[in-house]
Amino acid sequence: MKGDFEVRAPATDDPAEVGSCDFVLFCVKTFDTDAAAARLGPLVGEDTAVVSLQNGVENDEKLARAVGDDHVMGGAAFIFAEIAEPGVIRHTEQYEAAARAP
Repeated sequence: MKGDFEVRAPATDDPAEVGSCDFVLFCVKTFDTDAAAARLGPLVGEDTAVVSLQNGVENDEKLARAVGDDHVMGGAAFIFAEIAEPGVIRHTEQYEAAARAP
């Protein structure tokens, strides 16, 4: 089943409720980068890595201004999936073709 799994995790819209993290996955649209980055403070400790999984060439620099260059890691994700219904993500055929490609 291509790695299907279910995650039940607590969620909040207040980073102060979470506290310092080892890793923060930063996955917002470019136009929300500045506002979301400004709220990262409570999540970032001395050794926290903020991993940006965004499109756009200036997002890492925006994050660095908010949390410090030493905390920012750029990343890339190639995800062939769709939202089947709220809370349900389905792998698409593109994923299967990409996995079989030489």
